[in-house]
Amino acid sequence: MKDAFKELYENMKKNRNNCPWVKKRTMHEYVDFIKGETDEIKLALDNNDMDNLEEEIGDTFSTLVFLTVLAEEKGLSMKKVLERINKKFKDRKPWVFGDMKGIDTPEKAVAEWNRIKNEEKLRKKQRLSN
Repeated sequence: MKDAFKELYENMKKNRNNCPWVKKRTMHEYVDFIKGETDEIKLALDNNDMDNLEEEIGDTFSTLVFLTVLAEEKGLSMKKVLERINKKFKDRKPWVFGDMKGIDTPEKAVAEWNRIKNEEKLRKKQRLSN
């Protein structure tokens, strides 16, 4: 899977550098493209069309990867994006990635996720105000 992701990432960078149409695109345009692709995912789900669902997830994923390539031009990095989301999931789901016990229903999972998320926001707000 790592190789397939790396190939997609490299393809998106090559696309950005070598396609005249793509060279003119902006991050805002790609946000709109993502919205359209997610609508197509919903349609595939509604139609129980797994073949089309696979295609539309791929289209959405490649668009997100490409958006990250564009964001790299502004100083972001794919590595940091991936590290951040991995850390977020580990931090916000200690019942999955840690040793927390007692989270055994969807409702408890959502409540705990929200509690942790709210604590993170409060800490961030306190850091910014100092």
